[in-house]
Amino acid sequence: MMSSRMATRFTVDRGGVFTTVQDRGRFGSRRLGVPLSGALDAYAMRVANLLVGNDADAAVLECTLRGPVLSFDADTIISICGGEFNATLDGVRVPCWRPIRVEAHAELDVGSVEKGLRCCLAIAGGISTPPVLGSRSTYVRASLGGLDGRALQQGDAVPLGRASDLALAMLSHLTTRSARWFVDARDVYDADKGSITLRATVGAHAKLLPGYNEALFARTFTVTPASDRMGYRLRSDMPAFAVPAQLISEPVAPGTVQQPPGDEAIVLLADAQTTGGYARVAHVAQVDLPRLAQASPGTHIHFREITDDEAVRLLRRREYELERLAQTVRLRFT
Repeated sequence: MMSSRMATRFTVDRGGVFTTVQDRGRFGSRRLGVPLSGALDAYAMRVANLLVGNDADAAVLECTLRGPVLSFDADTIISICGGEFNATLDGVRVPCWRPIRVEAHAELDVGSVEKGLRCCLAIAGGISTPPVLGSRSTYVRASLGGLDGRALQQGDAVPLGRASDLALAMLSHLTTRSARWFVDARDVYDADKGSITLRATVGAHAKLLPGYNEALFARTFTVTPASDRMGYRLRSDMPAFAVPAQLISEPVAPGTVQQPPGDEAIVLLADAQTTGGYARVAHVAQVDLPRLAQASPGTHIHFREITDDEAVRLLRRREYELERLAQTVRLRFT
C-alpha cells in the first residue's frame, strides 16, 4: 500500500561513474569568471522535471555512462530522460521518458547507457542541496554547488525539496509502476548511425580565415575522447587551417565553436571558461546542444549553417513545445 508521505531524501548505495547535481546553471556570475555549469542536456533535464511535477529548472542528477543505485525514505515519482539507460527498480526494467512510481525503500538502479552518453534523473520535489551563487549545479573544478562540489559517492544522503500538489496527484493516479504514455524525443536528438548534425551560425572570426567558413560546413568532424563537460574536441578529416595562435581574449559561451591551431575544433559546453583567445568560428544553436551532449567519442559531427533569426525561431519553438508538455502533464493528473 502506498504511503501518503513523499520522499524527503535518498541514499546513495553506489555513486555511478560520474553523477552530479545539476540545474539550469549559475546565471549572473560569468562577470566574476564563474562558468555557467548546469545540465549538459538541458532538454532532458526540463522534460524529466515536468514529468514528475517539478518546476522545469529544478535540480536533477546528471548521470554519465553508468548511473547510481539509490533508495528513498518514502514513496516518490521519478523520471529518466536523455540517453537510454537500462534502469531497474528492484531488478525489474523500467522505461525512460515517462513518470515512474517508486515505493519506499525500493532499489533504483539507473544502470548503464545503451544509447547516447548521459541521462537526467528527476525526482519529485527536486534535489535540495544548498545553492551556491544562485544555483545547485555542481562545478567540480572549483568544488562549487551540488553535494560538497563533487560527484555522488556511496553513503551520501541527499535531501529533496517539497513535492508539488501535481506530484502528489501523480502518486495517487499511477496504479502501475510507470505511466503508459511517454515523451517521444527522437526529433530532438536526430541520431543516425553514429552521426549527428548541429545547426550553427557563423562566428565573428570566420572571416579572418579565407575559405574556412565553406570548409567548416563541408567537413566531417569526429568526437575525440578528450571531451568533457567543459567542451568537446572534434577532429577534422581535412588538413588544418593556418589560424592565429592567440587572439585577444573575448567572451565565449556554451555553444561557441573555437578553432585553435591544428586539425581539431572545440565546442564549448556548460563548464566552459568565460573568455577565450582562440578563433571563434561558429556558434551551435542552443536547441542542438542536447544532441552534442549525447554524442560519445567516435560520433561523426556535421555542421549546418543557419541564420541568427532561424536560431531564435528554433528556440522559441522548443519553448512552446515544452510549455505544451507542461500543460499536458497537468491535464492528465489534475
